[in-house]
Amino acid sequence: MCVLCNPLSVRRCGSTQECMRTIKKCSPGFGISMQGECVLCDESAYCVGSQEFKCAKNSIAQQKGIYHNSQCICTAGYFQENGECVECRMFFICVNNAIQHCPTHMRTTKSGASWLSDCRCLPGFSVYSVVAGCEAIPIG
Repeated sequence: MCVLCNPLSVRRCGSTQECMRTIKKCSPGFGISMQGECVLCDESAYCVGSQEFKCAKNSIAQQKGIYHNSQCICTAGYFQENGECVECRMFFICVNNAIQHCPTHMRTTKSGASWLSDCRCLPGFSVYSVVAGCEAIPIG
């Protein structure tokens, strides 16, 4: 019986036992390069059992060499909800997998916001400071 071996192995076809001997195993966080060497997994993926798996849609690895999908974080403008990266809702900013309110009397005007600078003062308020929020415009 012929069993398809790992395409990076020397043998393309053989018994299951022969294939197991020719497949290289790398440490967690490492995948196999086209040359058959163990290489650190890049920022778009995590590596387990010498295999590379892409992080979920709208997420990236926290650093090179990760080995579990929980180490993938949502990209700026997205937050984690039920294991998925969801676009940030209007009126909020999203950073580091979390959805956050803008400072006092401020809101965003679009979904997908990721910076404090995306927050704008509500009508009737002016910028006091981006960090502290907005203050009421004096009447008169």
